[in-house]
Amino acid sequence: MILLPEFFHYKLIKRPKPLEPAKTPTIEIRLIGKNIIDFIAIVDSGSDCLIMPKNIAETLELKIGNNQKEVLGLGGKVKGTPINVEGSIKYEHRRINMVIHTLVVDSELPILIGRKDFFERFEVTINERKRTVKLKDLGKI
Repeated sequence: MILLPEFFHYKLIKRPKPLEPAKTPTIEIRLIGKNIIDFIAIVDSGSDCLIMPKNIAETLELKIGNNQKEVLGLGGKVKGTPINVEGSIKYEHRRINMVIHTLVVDSELPILIGRKDFFERFEVTINERKRTVKLKDLGKI
């Protein structure tokens, strides 16, 4: 069976002020807690893991401990709580389930999906001209 790549188109994403909304490389991701919700996540090759705002973690009714740690990013230092989140990504008319290393932050950022787990499972190609993200399943790690 030949697996074909899955394409996602850039979406207009609201960003924290003073930034204006921008068309950004995104994928559709399903996150699973006590509630199951589909989200649009920004593909962020500069992020180590999935970054999730605390209000989304609360909406999913995820268990968030008090194990906060400080991480450094381009936006400076931010405190967050590391957790593992069940999720899935639509691929060729099916869903690929995975556990995603996540940092829950007290911020109004959109969801960012980083390298850990996601880039290990998929070959990710961002085409700025076509404004698409192409995923090719590399199989389980």
